[in-house]
Amino acid sequence: DQDGDTPMHDAIRQGQEARDIIKCLLECEKLDGSISNKDKLNVMHQAVISGQQKVVEVLLDRSPGLAMSVGGTENWTPLHMAAMNGRTAVAGVLVKKGKANVNAVDKNNRTPLHYAVQSCENTIIDLLLGRDAKPDIRDVDGNTPAHLAQMPKLPTAVSNVTECGADLNIKNKAGKTPLDLCNTPALVQKLKGISERVRTQEREKDDIPPHWTPMEGRELVIQELLANDALTVEEYNNVSHKFLRSMANVEIVSIKRVQNRSLWDVYNVTKRTMERKYGLGCAQELSLFHGTPAKSVEPIQHQNIDPLLAGNNVGAIWGKGAYFAVDAKQSDNYAQASDEGYRFMFMARVLVGKYGQGERGMQRPPPVNKDDQRNLFDAVVDSVDHPRIYVIFRNQQIYPEFLIQYQ
Repeated sequence: DQDGDTPMHDAIRQGQEARDIIKCLLECEKLDGSISNKDKLNVMHQAVISGQQKVVEVLLDRSPGLAMSVGGTENWTPLHMAAMNGRTAVAGVLVKKGKANVNAVDKNNRTPLHYAVQSCENTIIDLLLGRDAKPDIRDVDGNTPAHLAQMPKLPTAVSNVTECGADLNIKNKAGKTPLDLCNTPALVQKLKGISERVRTQEREKDDIPPHWTPMEGRELVIQELLANDALTVEEYNNVSHKFLRSMANVEIVSIKRVQNRSLWDVYNVTKRTMERKYGLGCAQELSLFHGTPAKSVEPIQHQNIDPLLAGNNVGAIWGKGAYFAVDAKQSDNYAQASDEGYRFMFMARVLVGKYGQGERGMQRPPPVNKDDQRNLFDAVVDSVDHPRIYVIFRNQQIYPEFLIQYQ
C-alpha cells in the first residue's frame, strides 16, 4: 500500500483479531518476509515487535537469513527489536533457532544488551547474558550496558551485567566509568563486591540473584524494599506501579522481597527444563498477583504457594490449582484482611509455559493433544485468546518473589 506495507504487515499489527488471516498468509508459498515498508521494517521485524512468535518461527524456517536482517532508522536486527520491546520468547527463538548474533551492533554500535538494559527488560538481560552477550561493548558515546544501567538507576540490571564480567573501570567519552555514574555508596560497594567475586571465581554458577541481600548462609531472608533506598527503589517502584495500576483507594504499607534459596533453586531448575522442552525464553515467565489470607503469608514464604489448598479456597472455577491474576484487583478478592485490617498479596514469578482452557473442577491441565494423554499443558486460563487468570497445578512453576501489605 502507500506506506509500503504488505497484507502480512497489516495482519500482524492487528494481532489476535487477524489470527485466521495470518494463518492463511503463512501457508502462502509466495510470502516474502524480507519486504520492507517505508519505516524500513520487513515482515520479520513487524512480527518481532508484535511478539508473533509463530510467524517468526515460520519465517526462519523459510529464510534463516532474516534473523540478521537490519531495519528501522538505526539498522536494528530483529534481536535488537525483541530486546527493546520485551519479547523474551521471540528473542529465544531468534537466538536458538535463527542463530542470531547476540553481539550484533546497530548504527550507534549498540548491541541488543544495551537496549535490554535501557528498557529495563530483566528477563531478556538474563537470556542474552546466558548466551554470552558481551557486557563491555561500547556504543558511539563510549557507554557499555553497565553505563546505561546507571543512567535510569537500575541496580538489578547493573548487578546482572557485573556478575557476568562487566568491566566497571571502562570510561565512556565523557571520561566516566559505570561506578562514577553511581552516586550511591552502598551500591558502589555492592558492585565492587560482585566484581571481586567474579574476578576470583568465588561465585557459583546459577547461584542466587546478584541484587539480593547477602544470605550469609541463611535459607530465607525477607528484605523490605524502601522507596528512598537506592538499592531497592527500582524494585519498589516496579512492584508498586504494577499493583496500583488496577487498585484504587488503597495504601501500600510495605513491599518485601522474599529470598528463599531452596524455592529459588527449584524454580530455576523447572525454568531450564521448560526451556529445553519449548526453546530458549519460551517458559513464558510472567509476574502475576496472588491474594492470600494473612495466616498463609508465613507458610508461603517458607514453603511456597500450595496449588491444592489455593484451588479449594477460590472455588476452582477454572480448575483446582493456584490462581494468579494479571491485574491485582482480581486477586484482591482473595486477600482476606487480618484482625488489624491489613491485606496481603504476592507478586510472584510464574512459568505459564503452554496453557489451555480451564474448566470447573479440573484437577490437572488437559493434554495438548487429545491423542497423547502424557503431554499436558503447563497451566490453564480463563480465556486462551485473552488470558487474565492463570491456574497453576505445580508449585515448582511458582516463585513468591514479593509480598505486598496494604490497607
